[in-house]
Amino acid sequence: MKGGVIIFDIDLGKYRVSNTLIKLSLPPMLGMIVYSILNIIDAYYVAYLGALEFAALTMTIPFSVFVASFASTLGIGIASLLGQALGRSEYAKANNIAWHGLILGMTLGIILVSFASANLDLVLTLLGCNYETLNLSRAYLSIIIIGYLFTFFIIIVGNVLQAQGNTFLPMLIAIIGVAIEVILDRVLIFGLGSIPALGLPGAAWASVISDIVSCLVLIYFIKAKSGLVAWNWRDFKADFRIIIAIHKIGIPLMLMEAVSVIMMVWFNRQIAMYGFFAVTVYGLFAKIRGLFLTPAIAITQGMMPLVAYAYGAGQGARIKECLVKALLFSTVLLIGAWFILQIFPDIIMSRFSDDQLLISMSRSGLKLATLFLPVVGVIWVFNATLQALGRGVSTMAFSILRQIIIFMPVVYVFKNMLGLPGIWIGIACTDIISAGCAFIGGAWLWKHVEARKKLPWSHWLKDGFILKRTAAWLRL
Repeated sequence: MKGGVIIFDIDLGKYRVSNTLIKLSLPPMLGMIVYSILNIIDAYYVAYLGALEFAALTMTIPFSVFVASFASTLGIGIASLLGQALGRSEYAKANNIAWHGLILGMTLGIILVSFASANLDLVLTLLGCNYETLNLSRAYLSIIIIGYLFTFFIIIVGNVLQAQGNTFLPMLIAIIGVAIEVILDRVLIFGLGSIPALGLPGAAWASVISDIVSCLVLIYFIKAKSGLVAWNWRDFKADFRIIIAIHKIGIPLMLMEAVSVIMMVWFNRQIAMYGFFAVTVYGLFAKIRGLFLTPAIAITQGMMPLVAYAYGAGQGARIKECLVKALLFSTVLLIGAWFILQIFPDIIMSRFSDDQLLISMSRSGLKLATLFLPVVGVIWVFNATLQALGRGVSTMAFSILRQIIIFMPVVYVFKNMLGLPGIWIGIACTDIISAGCAFIGGAWLWKHVEARKKLPWSHWLKDGFILKRTAAWLRL
């Protein structure tokens, strides 16, 4: 095979960057949009039970995020190594990396789930549950934790597929899973015929069943149609160096996600000071914001295998072109999302409740927290580039800077000054400060990502050199 890796007519090493980036981004973009819409429908069903039930569900989200993020960090480490191996056409090594990653991930998943199951009340207390939400949160988490092992498998195998340039199958699996969950939500939460109404626990069972079905569908597809990573067991050779390499990328990311969860728990506690009604507002805000951010996030997902492959192949100029176009596409999408969220917050939030207090609080939160939304693309592109290049420590350092050093103090200060509105303003201010830091870090990466002879300043000024280079990077 010459010229690059070809998956579903996508050549990671040869085709135009803009075309490749769009082809890699569209499947996860469509998938994430559908996923978010179905997730919002799921939230609507739970919100229909009442504000207390929705608040109880919201309090468990940090742990669910931690489990998914824990699996994703392993997956990112595996995908980064795979992308570089495929860039060097080392296909047997890529198979070996995939097997090491899957075995390692499932082992760590079993340990994590076992510990959490044995210490459920401790976990819920650390998450910030109080006497109002504890029993409901326990009933929900004790069930949903069963499906976490299937979540580990889906995420890790999905990252292996994305490293090959196959973003379609992970998207399809995500849509199938959430569609099943939404259908089961309606039946298990409210009951149907002889099936009793289970309330909030019904939402948990719907999630577990959908994870199991998604896992089975994924296994069927990868057995029916193998890619460059063929999951050939004959290529598996125990190699501690691969485990070290995965951890070199993954452990900093795991610590980064642990920091993220700590931040989420701390933030939940700040919100909970204003009552479970405020927690409900935040839960709805997070779902809505997530829907409008998914197209831009998909761009950064699409760029990761492209950057990782170009890095493995030593194509520094191609990496730069990918960064410019990913930032351009994501910023345009974020401007559109910002416009909708700023102009139509009442229309959006009224779909979940007719309570005027809830709508008023939600309107304020949505508008203030997304005030500087268009600059977030810089953060995501920089973060995705660090992950694709295998710079796990740098990714962790940036996450700590953004979430601990910037976010928590800024939110705390504004909250003490302005109360609940100050929390939303703190989120917006964190976005713009973090974007500035990402821009500085991105400028440093820009200088070091391509090894070449340094050009004199006179060369940049003559014959329209800057304009020609800029036009080349922006060319669609």
